[in-house]
Amino acid sequence: NYLLHLTEQGYLDLVTNDKSTKHVTIYPNPSTGFFEIKNDEKFDDILVLNIYGQCVFESKLTNSKINLNKLAKGVYFVVLKNENEQVREKIVLE
Repeated sequence: NYLLHLTEQGYLDLVTNDKSTKHVTIYPNPSTGFFEIKNDEKFDDILVLNIYGQCVFESKLTNSKINLNKLAKGVYFVVLKNENEQVREKIVLE
């Protein structure tokens, strides 16, 4: 379950009850669409949500590189999932 939150700077942020302590890094961020994921845990699936919470990309996570260069410029939220948990990170496409 996710909620959109308007920050003091006027940006929308995705808020979740996820209390995960797993460390996930997605870089470079911002990017033109090519990202690499560095994580402590093995995740099976990746979803990319737009600022409206709509899924705009979904795939099995078979390697650490993802290509999102076909998406429009903007803010997105990457959700990494496995059987036990999910982790969310914000990314920016330039």
